[in-house]
Amino acid sequence: MPDWRIEVITPFVGDGTRGNANRPQMGEDYAFIRWEDITAIPSAQLKPSPNMNTIKAEVTEAVLNQIESDGTYYVISAEVIDAE
Repeated sequence: MPDWRIEVITPFVGDGTRGNANRPQMGEDYAFIRWEDITAIPSAQLKPSPNMNTIKAEVTEAVLNQIESDGTYYVISAEVIDAE
């Protein structure tokens, strides 16, 4: 099965302190290959409600299918990663 590059809206968890870093909730529920925050808003300007951020992640096809079925997350885009 190929891996997928996805963009997803997800809540973040953690309070930003040592040992409780800000991180995407999706990473608590599903396994990433890698991810990055692409919200493009400085963290000081993020409002705590709604607590939604956008990430780009690489996941397996099985994980993508699970995320798409989970009402907590909104998949903006998904594309197969070419095996090069």
